[in-house]
Amino acid sequence: MTYTDAQLLDLAPVPGRIDRVRFDLVDQALNLLGSFDVRDDSPPTVTNSSTARIFRTLSGLRVDPATEQQIDPSSDRVRPTIVLNNGAEYPWGVFLYASATRNLRSYGADLTGDLVDQLAVLDLSGGTGVSFPAGEVITDAVDTLAQAAGIVERQIEASAATLAEPIAWPIQTTRLTAMRELTDQAGMLPPYFDNVGRLIVRSAPDPVLVSPSLVYDVGGVGFGRIIDGTVNESTDFFAPNRFVTINNSPTGVEVIGTYEIDPTAPNSVPNRGFAIPEVVDLQGMATAADAESAARSRAAETASSAVRLSFGSTLDPRHDTFDALLVFGDVYLEVGWRCTLGPGGPMDHDVRRVQFDA
Repeated sequence: MTYTDAQLLDLAPVPGRIDRVRFDLVDQALNLLGSFDVRDDSPPTVTNSSTARIFRTLSGLRVDPATEQQIDPSSDRVRPTIVLNNGAEYPWGVFLYASATRNLRSYGADLTGDLVDQLAVLDLSGGTGVSFPAGEVITDAVDTLAQAAGIVERQIEASAATLAEPIAWPIQTTRLTAMRELTDQAGMLPPYFDNVGRLIVRSAPDPVLVSPSLVYDVGGVGFGRIIDGTVNESTDFFAPNRFVTINNSPTGVEVIGTYEIDPTAPNSVPNRGFAIPEVVDLQGMATAADAESAARSRAAETASSAVRLSFGSTLDPRHDTFDALLVFGDVYLEVGWRCTLGPGGPMDHDVRRVQFDA
């Protein structure tokens, strides 16, 4: 019997599954160069954390001397791909070497590398200052910076948001810093690279209204793949409950935007009786509506919540970045996951609850 991808990944109704991980080499334009094997005795780990500067990392990638000869760490990229029983393939990011160590032996050298995704390319200065004029469409500015960094695959959602005044950064500012400030102003999530290695810039969801795309539910298809004894819930009553963005440029009019989390949340302003603000100063915002959109974007980006859940599960390569999950009947935003890329490798999740019952 051939099972669908969803049946295999949700373990419903299948009693189990057998995956394998293929490691592909791709060039800077993401063209396939070939595939290679890693050491079975030390599978690497892929991590995706939206609270880190560089979201994705691939650590402990170890190959034997024969394979080491196939790889040029200075130019090649690595794309791990999960292959299901039914032959379906799920790429899980594109990584470039940050460091590499060769263990020299009489018969050759083992190569062990730690890799980062392409955000690292954006997190470099372009060697000159960056500036954009008043009236510039913000997403056009983001696209200009991405092109300047040599990013070929881009998916940038259209936005009508424009700069209210000229904006500039000094020479030492990285392109990623400038892009994140621009996307904040446009009410968008920070730039990230998706599972196929494409740059994504998209609107930030309203945490209270977001719809989950993946399910880990009590009695449902997902509960059977949560590892027993791994679920931990914690509460941080001093997590921010009010997000404030302000444009107080001396050349323009002060613009302020505010977004408050769900009033039914344990750390909300009504429940705590006081505000716990996070204030962000951004240049170039035109209107109060722009500032409010930027504040909502910051709330979605940080997934600020008193209720935080961690749990382990079977590997699910449908997870990407800034996913919304239904976990035990409640909606959470995922701020990070981690997985060992080997047979039976567990997957750990860090999620924050964003919707509550009134």
